[in-house]
Amino acid sequence: MSEQMNFLKLSTIPLNTEQSLETDLLEPVVFNDGSATTTGFVRFTLQRKGILHSHSKLLLALKPPTTVSNGFFPPSVGIGAVIESARLMCGNQVINEISSWGNFHSVKSMMISNENNVEREQYTTGRGMSHQFIYTAGDDSQSSNVGFENGREYTGTALNQQPFARMNGVVDASGYLNSSESPTYSIDLSDLFPFLKVHQLPLAMINQDISIELTLTQQEENRACVKNGVDAAKAVYTIDRNELKFCADYIFWGDGDDFQKYMEQNRSQTFSFVDHRLTTTSIASTDTSVIRNIGMANRMVNRIVTTFQNDAGTDVSILNKYGNLAMNKDGNSVVGGIEYNIRYNDRFEYSSNVTNPAQLFTLSQQAEGVPSIVREEYSNEGDLLTTNTYEGSIQNADLGGQFFFVSTRLSAGRVGERGIELHLTLDSQADVTTMRTWSEYLRIGVLEDGIFSFYNA
Repeated sequence: MSEQMNFLKLSTIPLNTEQSLETDLLEPVVFNDGSATTTGFVRFTLQRKGILHSHSKLLLALKPPTTVSNGFFPPSVGIGAVIESARLMCGNQVINEISSWGNFHSVKSMMISNENNVEREQYTTGRGMSHQFIYTAGDDSQSSNVGFENGREYTGTALNQQPFARMNGVVDASGYLNSSESPTYSIDLSDLFPFLKVHQLPLAMINQDISIELTLTQQEENRACVKNGVDAAKAVYTIDRNELKFCADYIFWGDGDDFQKYMEQNRSQTFSFVDHRLTTTSIASTDTSVIRNIGMANRMVNRIVTTFQNDAGTDVSILNKYGNLAMNKDGNSVVGGIEYNIRYNDRFEYSSNVTNPAQLFTLSQQAEGVPSIVREEYSNEGDLLTTNTYEGSIQNADLGGQFFFVSTRLSAGRVGERGIELHLTLDSQADVTTMRTWSEYLRIGVLEDGIFSFYNA
């Protein structure tokens, strides 16, 4: 059996290998929902059996306040808006950790196709950034704009969320609280910890506690959105404790004592995986030139992702605070400029600063994949998005220039002692308060006689 498969690597397995699956619904061992101004905390501890399936799910639901009748999750991140940071622990060691996970998730979610979003993700995760053509009234032969799509028809110029997704906390005339209408969504374990898209955890071979620790966003504003002009702003959403569970799938290979023999024959295992380190920089409206050392000295860094956010974003909008801001557009539809470069190992990644948004998009696509977004959403250029509304908010105002990010694959090998320097010249960034950069770097895990140890490659 040891010659048939490598349980740490997600790959094709032999057809003659018997597999069984066991599922547990785990309750959190620690739960603190936080408050309107403080973050919460949740911890799950996994049982030491089988191999943990990388697509195990975290189940979550919110209870809306009585001031909200049309609450919804930001379609760019869905239920991910509830998670501030995620950490996978082995004993007292950190295996994988991502800070500002919701913002990081907003970038990764751009890579999901429109079809997948509208047909699957809006039902399972609450994400639903899909697009459709908006045709000119009386002329079905020509599309003048692109707008949001969720499977419903527009009522005039207005589109609302699907009925199942509506969060309603209003008490009706009979005194009935409608919070039971709130949907329950899931987050994939491999979305929380991206290295699990390649590897699986052999829980049966680990003699240490494996736990998942999640920091929850503040209850006020950040967790969900409200219908513009209808519901009260700064709504406070609480976690529905009855729905909070971790659905753990454990895989067992072989029949009889085959798996036990496999563990005895493979008492020492080594594998490589990637982790992400966040560097956050506050940006004032007067900052036009930024040189930021993001560290990562003496590490093998594969790529870096940089985004710009307004952390004061409110829930009376389509994306809440999870928009990734491009340069501002002035009254003449002229978009501000940007110059971008990376310096490390005493050299610049690009021979000259990158100033063309189309080139930045190409570099980002080569590093991350093809985003399922339109040009105006990425760079704020053009006039394609519709002025129709979604849940009372005008789409081109809330979506234009809200999906901008820059990603670079590094080509000069291990980073030297001076670390990585991010060089930026910004123009017209009055709305930006924070620049976030995630560095993807290589780590090594060694499992020997039931004890896991980790170090940087």
